[in-house]
Amino acid sequence: MLNNIIPENELKFIEDNFEKYQKAEERLTYLESYKNALKALLMMESHSPTVAGKEMTAYASEEYQVWCKDYAQAKSEFSALKLKIEVARMKCELWRSQEASNRMIDRTIR
Repeated sequence: MLNNIIPENELKFIEDNFEKYQKAEERLTYLESYKNALKALLMMESHSPTVAGKEMTAYASEEYQVWCKDYAQAKSEFSALKLKIEVARMKCELWRSQEASNRMIDRTIR
């Protein structure tokens, strides 16, 4: 497995996906921030006399259900990309450690 690690490819993967990662994080942050605004807007539309009733109406609304699906998808995309980038970084570190070990072995053999 270590012989198959090409650090240049791993670094290229990170570089090629940096903007995608940034946009995924931006979308996730926006959706997290928008949750409270959406809930407030939906509660304002409710005809329920109680706060609990307004909240229940907001959470049951189609708009909130769409937000939940969008949020789940954004979270999944962000997490997957974050993990892939972390794995690429760890592969570079693993390769680096192996190369250091190889140099040590070469020195002791001489």
